[in-house]
Amino acid sequence: MAMSVYRRGRVVILHIPVCLLLLGLGASSAAADDKGLALLDFFEKTCARRPALPTALQHLAKAAGFENERGDLTPDMESGAELDLVYFAKLERGGATFKLDAYFSGSRGAPSVSCTMAASGVDGKDLAPAIEAAEKVASPVIEFSNDGVIGRLKWTVGGADRLEMAFRRNEPHRTSLNLTYQIRKP
Repeated sequence: MAMSVYRRGRVVILHIPVCLLLLGLGASSAAADDKGLALLDFFEKTCARRPALPTALQHLAKAAGFENERGDLTPDMESGAELDLVYFAKLERGGATFKLDAYFSGSRGAPSVSCTMAASGVDGKDLAPAIEAAEKVASPVIEFSNDGVIGRLKWTVGGADRLEMAFRRNEPHRTSLNLTYQIRKP
């Protein structure tokens, strides 16, 4: 696409890629979209990798820039036959706060895990197509609270794993992604 600009009394034609113009036109919603895509990216780097142990999740979270909220987990915390550990971390980036929490329970060799990533300022309904593409899922079950403020999209992933997105339809547009999975022994 070309645009005219006056320069020293002459008209100069600038060739600007269409994608740059579209970025400028959508700048007002770009911040919310960026937060949504960042939320999905952080989810993919942590929860979606289905770590079997809390220290493995902690390692992934730190690599993504998260800081533990309650101190580091250590291997001796997960050394028994049974797990019952909660992990909390957060990341602040560009005025947005991303929170990660996960609960590991059951047999150390085959724990059940519930891993959640959340952020405010993300319009969940606009994020659903990106989630479906990233996780290769479709046709979610859709539920809304009685007052219509909270929406939930639920997918089944890989047979028994469950992926859920909960979102607030009005301000502050808090959105969370939760993956519940069971580690299976080989």
